[in-house]
Amino acid sequence: MRAYVIKRLLLTVPVLLGVTVLTFVIMRVMPGDAAMAIVTGGGQGAGTLADMARVRAELNLDQPLHIQYVEWLWRIVRLDLGHSWHSGRPIVDEIKLRFPVTFELAVLTVLMSILIAIPTGVICALRQDTLVDQLLRIVSVFGLTMPSFWTGTLILFSLVVWFNWFPPMGYTGLFENPLVNLQQVIWPALAVGYFLSAYLARMTRATMLEVLRQDYIRTAWSKGLKERAVVIRHALKNMMLPVVTLAGIQIAVALEGSVVAESIFMLPGMGLALVGAIQQRDYPVIQTFMLVLTLIVMVVNLLVDITYGWLDPRIRFS
Repeated sequence: MRAYVIKRLLLTVPVLLGVTVLTFVIMRVMPGDAAMAIVTGGGQGAGTLADMARVRAELNLDQPLHIQYVEWLWRIVRLDLGHSWHSGRPIVDEIKLRFPVTFELAVLTVLMSILIAIPTGVICALRQDTLVDQLLRIVSVFGLTMPSFWTGTLILFSLVVWFNWFPPMGYTGLFENPLVNLQQVIWPALAVGYFLSAYLARMTRATMLEVLRQDYIRTAWSKGLKERAVVIRHALKNMMLPVVTLAGIQIAVALEGSVVAESIFMLPGMGLALVGAIQQRDYPVIQTFMLVLTLIVMVVNLLVDITYGWLDPRIRFS
């Protein structure tokens, strides 16, 4: 098991380097000039060529790309995350401020996905090929085909038009005012969670059908146990391993989905900050935020893999 964990940890290094290189190159080849964005204040003012040349020199943007990349990477290795080019704030302070918002949204999104998917998948398996099964599968596939930004827009539209209520925008801390916090976070979590639940519901249905065909389930039925006892006591527990594994991996997808959801619902998390940084060509913020999000995703995947390898020895031996 130790060799398996070390091997997985070593594999994270080239992946992280690959992400940093891709992010760095993509931001440099995208249309737009970071120096111009700084001098003109994001297009609000005017600047001269001399001002832009001065900014490029101050930020080392006039250096070759490989030198810029190595300098940035060396600062990261020394845990110097640098400052935002636009706000001037230390990036580490931005992460401390915004990460709790994104983390809460991601956790609530996965919980929402589980609450929708597992009952749906279990009911579909127990009522296989009936009208209920067909309807619930259509609802699941519908969620799979709708991107979260579209679902989020529909939710906002429905709340305003049908209920004449607009959820409070922004973010209030969970311990500051739990009720307002829930009103702000639950809708983006529902938008992304509905999308994620489609995958999880399909997995739950398929796994549940497989478990229901096992001999020990037939034995439980033959003993005259009620459906509730067979499902909860025997079937549900044995179908949870792949479902829980997929739910863990979905935390990574929920973090990706938070970029869109935070923008629609104006939640001041890392996703909203990342969108703003891209618009302003704030390279240090973009590169560092992408690195942090990638690191979180890799840690979650690593924990899921280690748990799976611990539960199933065939995984770590392969």
